[in-house]
Amino acid sequence: MSDEISGIKMTHAAVHVSNIKSALEFFTKVFGFKTAWGGQEDWGMVKANGTTLALVEKTTKVHPPHIGFVVPNKEDVDEIYNRLKQMHIPELHEPKDHRDKSRSFYFKDPDGNQFELLWLPENLTR
Repeated sequence: MSDEISGIKMTHAAVHVSNIKSALEFFTKVFGFKTAWGGQEDWGMVKANGTTLALVEKTTKVHPPHIGFVVPNKEDVDEIYNRLKQMHIPELHEPKDHRDKSRSFYFKDPDGNQFELLWLPENLTR
């Protein structure tokens, strides 16, 4: 694999909110976003024009606020994880597979910004 991951792109941003239901209502009414996920009390998701915003309950530890990148191949997740590990990035979580068959991990850049690197199977939105 070359240094550049072909096809990597920003897929979403996740922000803290105090109430998921109220936040979903705000973004749908003000900006015309469509609710993409609203079935849990600790997080929701809205989308519009290729933009995805994840809304994360402030009290949850499961989904930290972050910017998400998606890669085209599942193997890219482990490749980038290994690059970050070799760079001795201190806040680096190991990749894991999820119920929906996606694979991801969280990490912080040297300035403390939180990111998620994610691979999604074909049947999920990229």
